[in-house]
Amino acid sequence: MKYYFRTLKKYAVFKGRASRKEYWLSVLFHFLFIILAIVLDNVCGTKIEGLPLVGWIYYVYVVGTFVPFFALNIRRILDTGKNVWICFIPLIGPVWFLYLTLIKGEQVANEYGEVPS
Repeated sequence: MKYYFRTLKKYAVFKGRASRKEYWLSVLFHFLFIILAIVLDNVCGTKIEGLPLVGWIYYVYVVGTFVPFFALNIRRILDTGKNVWICFIPLIGPVWFLYLTLIKGEQVANEYGEVPS
Protein backbone atom coordinates (compact mmCIF):
# COMPACT_ATOMS: atom_id res chain seq x y z
CA MET A 1 0.00 0.00 0.00
CA LYS A 2 2.92 2.34 0.69
CA TYR A 3 4.00 2.10 -2.95
CA TYR A 4 0.50 3.07 -4.08
CA PHE A 5 0.61 6.17 -1.88
CA ARG A 6 4.15 6.91 -3.08
CA THR A 7 2.82 6.88 -6.65
CA LEU A 8 0.06 9.33 -5.72
CA LYS A 9 2.53 11.61 -3.91
CA LYS A 10 4.68 11.76 -7.05
CA TYR A 11 1.63 13.04 -8.92
CA ALA A 12 3.34 14.38 -12.05
CA VAL A 13 6.95 13.38 -11.47
CA PHE A 14 8.25 12.02 -14.76
CA LYS A 15 11.90 12.05 -13.65
CA GLY A 16 13.61 9.34 -11.69
CA ARG A 17 13.07 5.62 -11.56
CA ALA A 18 10.49 3.15 -10.21
CA SER A 19 11.43 -0.37 -9.19
CA ARG A 20 9.59 -3.43 -10.40
CA LYS A 21 8.17 -3.97 -6.91
CA GLU A 22 6.92 -0.38 -6.66
CA TYR A 23 5.36 -0.59 -10.10
CA TRP A 24 3.54 -3.91 -9.70
CA LEU A 25 2.29 -3.28 -6.15
CA SER A 26 0.96 0.12 -7.21
CA VAL A 27 -0.77 -1.46 -10.21
CA LEU A 28 -2.25 -4.18 -7.97
CA PHE A 29 -3.82 -1.66 -5.57
CA HIS A 30 -4.92 0.52 -8.49
CA PHE A 31 -6.73 -2.48 -9.99
CA LEU A 32 -8.35 -3.30 -6.63
CA PHE A 33 -9.58 0.30 -6.26
CA ILE A 34 -11.00 0.17 -9.79
CA ILE A 35 -12.96 -2.96 -8.86
CA LEU A 36 -14.13 -1.24 -5.65
CA ALA A 37 -15.27 1.80 -7.66
CA ILE A 38 -17.25 -0.43 -10.04
CA VAL A 39 -18.89 -2.22 -7.10
CA LEU A 40 -19.73 1.11 -5.43
CA ASP A 41 -21.21 2.43 -8.67
CA ASN A 42 -23.53 -0.56 -8.86
CA VAL A 43 -24.45 -0.54 -5.15
CA CYS A 44 -24.98 3.23 -4.89
CA GLY A 45 -26.87 3.48 -8.16
CA THR A 46 -24.41 5.85 -9.81
CA LYS A 47 -24.03 3.57 -12.81
CA ILE A 48 -24.28 5.39 -16.13
CA GLU A 49 -27.18 4.17 -18.24
CA GLY A 50 -26.08 2.44 -21.41
CA LEU A 51 -22.60 1.56 -20.11
CA PRO A 52 -21.92 -1.86 -18.65
CA LEU A 53 -20.93 -1.79 -14.95
CA VAL A 54 -19.20 1.60 -14.73
CA GLY A 55 -20.46 4.88 -13.39
CA TRP A 56 -19.43 8.22 -11.98
CA ILE A 57 -17.32 6.93 -9.08
CA TYR A 58 -15.27 4.87 -11.51
CA TYR A 59 -14.75 7.78 -13.89
CA VAL A 60 -13.76 10.21 -11.13
CA TYR A 61 -11.22 7.71 -9.79
CA VAL A 62 -9.74 6.86 -13.20
CA VAL A 63 -9.45 10.49 -14.30
CA GLY A 64 -7.97 11.47 -10.93
CA THR A 65 -5.29 8.79 -11.06
CA PHE A 66 -4.42 8.97 -14.76
CA VAL A 67 -1.47 11.36 -14.42
CA PRO A 68 0.26 9.65 -11.46
CA PHE A 69 0.00 6.22 -13.08
CA PHE A 70 1.18 7.53 -16.44
CA ALA A 71 4.17 9.04 -14.63
CA LEU A 72 4.74 5.70 -12.85
CA ASN A 73 4.84 3.94 -16.22
CA ILE A 74 7.45 6.41 -17.48
CA ARG A 75 9.58 6.03 -14.33
CA ARG A 76 9.41 2.23 -14.63
CA ILE A 77 10.75 2.36 -18.18
CA LEU A 78 13.50 4.80 -17.12
CA ASP A 79 14.56 2.29 -14.46
CA THR A 80 15.49 -0.13 -17.24
CA GLY A 81 17.53 2.55 -19.00
CA LYS A 82 15.54 2.21 -22.23
CA ASN A 83 13.96 4.87 -24.41
CA VAL A 84 10.37 5.72 -23.48
CA TRP A 85 9.26 6.65 -27.00
CA ILE A 86 9.55 3.11 -28.34
CA CYS A 87 6.50 2.17 -26.26
CA PHE A 88 4.29 4.47 -28.35
CA ILE A 89 4.85 2.55 -31.59
CA PRO A 90 1.61 0.78 -32.59
CA LEU A 91 1.55 -3.02 -32.14
CA ILE A 92 5.19 -3.31 -31.07
CA GLY A 93 5.04 -0.68 -28.32
CA PRO A 94 2.62 -2.38 -25.91
CA VAL A 95 4.54 -5.66 -26.10
CA TRP A 96 7.83 -3.84 -25.52
CA PHE A 97 6.27 -1.92 -22.61
CA LEU A 98 5.08 -5.14 -20.96
CA TYR A 99 8.53 -6.63 -21.38
CA LEU A 100 10.14 -3.57 -19.77
CA THR A 101 7.80 -3.74 -16.78
CA LEU A 102 8.74 -7.37 -16.19
CA ILE A 103 12.53 -7.17 -16.42
CA LYS A 104 14.84 -6.06 -13.64
CA GLY A 105 15.95 -2.45 -13.71
CA GLU A 106 19.58 -1.46 -14.00
CA GLN A 107 21.40 -2.23 -10.75
CA VAL A 108 23.60 0.85 -10.99
CA ALA A 109 22.81 4.54 -11.24
CA ASN A 110 21.90 5.47 -14.80
CA GLU A 111 21.27 8.80 -16.51
CA TYR A 112 17.76 8.92 -14.99
CA GLY A 113 18.78 8.61 -11.35
CA GLU A 114 19.94 6.37 -8.54
CA VAL A 115 18.77 2.79 -8.05
CA PRO A 116 15.26 2.97 -6.54
CA SER A 117 14.69 1.56 -3.08
